[in-house]
Amino acid sequence: MSNDSVQHRGHPRSTQWRPEEKGEALIEFIAVMILFVIPVFYIILSLGQLQASTYAAEAAARNAARILAANPAAHSLAERQAQLAFSDFGLPAPQIHAACQPAECSTDGVVTVSVESQVPLPLVPDWIGARASIPVMAQVSMPVEGLSVHGLE
Repeated sequence: MSNDSVQHRGHPRSTQWRPEEKGEALIEFIAVMILFVIPVFYIILSLGQLQASTYAAEAAARNAARILAANPAAHSLAERQAQLAFSDFGLPAPQIHAACQPAECSTDGVVTVSVESQVPLPLVPDWIGARASIPVMAQVSMPVEGLSVHGLE
């Protein structure tokens, strides 16, 4: 056995670099980055965007329901608050639906607000369209507040 080879389980193995292996580590590193790290990074970005929109939808529905429970006629204020919650997260404006049960929103009633939005996936161009988004919805119900002072409501 010579000094430049090592016996390993019955097979000689050279301790010197072979010229054909030079630069393989860089290629393997790039392949691992492309195949594993970049998709994992994209999944983390997508989940972060989805979580942010879920928080925004929840906050928008809750704030709009609180406003409408205090004043059932304040639809424009409730919509502005819901849009503000989404703009705080850097998301497009949602669709807001509010309904009272019974329909006249009396003191015994319940106001229900649902907020729907499409979450755009990060790093996907706009020309792809609705296929590159995930629907998010939140719904909140609150009792209509009401005080009766000397017979006035």
